[in-house]
Amino acid sequence: MAELQNINQQIGSFHDSMTFFNQHFEDLKANLEEKSTHIKVLQEENLNLKNTVNDLSSRLCLVEQQMRESNIEINGIPEKNSENLSSIVNKIAKSVDCQLKDDDVLHVTRVAKLNKENPRPRTVVAKLRSTRHRDALIAAVSSYNRKNPGNKLSTNHIGYDGASSPVYVAEHLTPTYKALHAEARKKAKELSYKFIWVLDEYIPEYKLTVEVYCALTLVPLVLICQIRNLKYLVPFSAAANALLVVCFAITMYYLFSDLPSPADREMVASVTQWPLFISTVIFAMEGIGVVMPVENEMAKPQHFLGCPGVLNVAMTIVISLYGLVGFFGYIKYGDDVRGSVTLNLPQDEIPAQAAKILMAVAILFTYTLQFYVPMEMIWRQLGDKVSARYHNVTQVSIRTAAVVGSVALAAAFPDLELFISLCGAIFLSTLGLLTPAVVDSVHRWERGLGRFYWILWKNILVGVLSLTALFAGSYVSIRGIVDRFGEPALAELSGNSTGSL
Repeated sequence: MAELQNINQQIGSFHDSMTFFNQHFEDLKANLEEKSTHIKVLQEENLNLKNTVNDLSSRLCLVEQQMRESNIEINGIPEKNSENLSSIVNKIAKSVDCQLKDDDVLHVTRVAKLNKENPRPRTVVAKLRSTRHRDALIAAVSSYNRKNPGNKLSTNHIGYDGASSPVYVAEHLTPTYKALHAEARKKAKELSYKFIWVLDEYIPEYKLTVEVYCALTLVPLVLICQIRNLKYLVPFSAAANALLVVCFAITMYYLFSDLPSPADREMVASVTQWPLFISTVIFAMEGIGVVMPVENEMAKPQHFLGCPGVLNVAMTIVISLYGLVGFFGYIKYGDDVRGSVTLNLPQDEIPAQAAKILMAVAILFTYTLQFYVPMEMIWRQLGDKVSARYHNVTQVSIRTAAVVGSVALAAAFPDLELFISLCGAIFLSTLGLLTPAVVDSVHRWERGLGRFYWILWKNILVGVLSLTALFAGSYVSIRGIVDRFGEPALAELSGNSTGSL
């Protein structure tokens, strides 16, 4: 018995030890996961900082090169105690037959060596009146050396006695661009390239502004919006749906690649953000503007409503896809997720670029369907007041003006997230929720509101939701617009508008 008790005590001690170790292991595991998450966040921040530093370095290098845009550098000129560098520049120009006046040379100096151990004389840097004078002198030197291979530009041409040594004239580059130019020449030699054309030693990255992109869409929008029969808009809508399916597949591929754990995200936002969410959701899912026209144009309108019905099936699919993309988009990118998740996709990968292009084309095609309803309403009011002779011209003019106006608004307000939620809060909450609830209640008041007045209670609930979205959503949206486009933001936008690309 004593031995059994001893064994039981040992087993109990062993169990306590294992429990202790297990508890500490879980603590260490949780701590390790927390540290890993923190390290991942720091790595992302470090990558962002690195990209920012690289961007600033590139901008600084570009600015520095632009400050040197009229400069030339001359190498190989021996140093003397009493030397007239401006005269040397003029002698070089005269030797290569370049028309350069004395006042075209604004400033000349020697610059310090990067490597003080280098025995070569210090470089002479001359600032000329303009880039045109710089290019003319460099071209003249190059032409002279090419035509006189046995008597290239040297110290003898500028009045130096003694042994002749070559003189080199080139654009005054920053160290970064010098290294880039050297690497380019080295690569060209490896590939046996015979000629290299260089302009200002860099290829500028030209980015079109939002306004330019909006202007580019103006012509196709004006053309396709001249279609006045809903039947002929169906192919555009079908093509848009096909493009969206492909875009959806590409987007989901990126969303599920290296998907973080949901535990790393804040799953419930602040209550103050709920009205903004409700307004945006109402805007995204509301198709009230095309419900009646689509039903009226259907061969069998009775199939539009009911169970399952075209409307219910379509909305079920739309809600499922919106929820899927929204949920996993937030899990993937967290608070950095953009108004359209396709904007979070990598910019340097072809599938991601294709998804963005497909999304843009799909939106372009669906624009005509949304455009159909307001144009029909406007024309019903104006058609009888316009002579039949001018019906076509008037319709073309009205449609063109409407497209130009909408494109101008898009160019003026490129940040649409808050404006979308504001439109959803003000217009669609009343048109899509409050008005149908009131009309349904009035229509059924004498005919019966169901057992226990469930239809009335349902409509009251919908009305309360609509009013909540209207007032709270409008307040949050307007406050967000003021915060984003307040005086500091407007000052920044004003400053950026005067800058250069």
